[in-house]
Amino acid sequence: MQPWETTATEKARAEILGALRNSEEAVSGQALSQQLGIGRNSVWKHVQALRQMGYEIVGRTRQGYRLLSVPDTPYPYEIAHELRTHTLGRYAIYLPVTGSTNDVLRDLAKQGAPEGLVVVADAQVSGRGRRGRVWESPVGGGLWVSVLLRPSLMTAQAPLLALLGAVAVAVAVRKETGLDALVKWPNDVTIGGRKVCGILVEMSAEAEVIHHLIIGIGLNVNLRRDQLPEEVRASATSVLEEYGARVSRVGLLRSILLEMESRYDVLSREGPQTLLEEKRTLSAVLGKEIDVITDSRRLRGLAVSVEDDGALRVRLSDGQEQLFYAGEVSVRG
Repeated sequence: MQPWETTATEKARAEILGALRNSEEAVSGQALSQQLGIGRNSVWKHVQALRQMGYEIVGRTRQGYRLLSVPDTPYPYEIAHELRTHTLGRYAIYLPVTGSTNDVLRDLAKQGAPEGLVVVADAQVSGRGRRGRVWESPVGGGLWVSVLLRPSLMTAQAPLLALLGAVAVAVAVRKETGLDALVKWPNDVTIGGRKVCGILVEMSAEAEVIHHLIIGIGLNVNLRRDQLPEEVRASATSVLEEYGARVSRVGLLRSILLEMESRYDVLSREGPQTLLEEKRTLSAVLGKEIDVITDSRRLRGLAVSVEDDGALRVRLSDGQEQLFYAGEVSVRG
């Protein structure tokens, strides 16, 4: 059995949860035993395990089991519940703690893992952002997720998939909360001018052909400002801080996967125009005076447009226009 395939234990627990969700009345241990083809003692053990995972299940003699509440933990059972995608998230691996979800998924991709596999962790101890920066990923407060794609695209088009990830997150946050989430070039998501999400794309390619590509998402969801690293509190935020209330991480993840898949399908069928137009609409920098910071210099100018290949066109102070394919952007004023 491959690591991403569902075990018999996981299937049994998913069936129990499904039966409890779908019934307004208590479900007897005998009924669950018959449905699953296992003994009542095995049913009891599965229920106990689910309780330890945070599911509130009450059981009464001669009445059966009732599901009262579910944890906001991105278990595969919860991701799959009401998931409306065809591919993304249909296989999912949950890890309480890991080094980096991108690293885990990269190893699985080399083993032949299917497109759409999601690895999600409650915490990362070696999370990273672009340019090798550390990405703080504390327990239970965010979505630390990696999604595996096997696109029929050339390596030069890989930045479009980073853009796809950022747009999907921004749209999902907007739909779930009504917040004005924007995409800050090249692939950050901001709310109120503060960074709430970073996207890290890593790929394996040969001869300009992509074998697989991983979209890593680090989204601050239910983190208080004092839980953010002190050095970024002035420039970072969370959905909780902006919305004023906790948001379902699982519901938000399902929404992100749906928005990502729909745009991935359009990109694969029709090309990048629709995605680029959406990016321009959601841009946090177009039409604004910005500083562009590259490895060797810092330039000031007006953000004019996002080109079809994802490059940022900037009109510099001397009137000349220059394209940037990588770097950091800060909005002046």
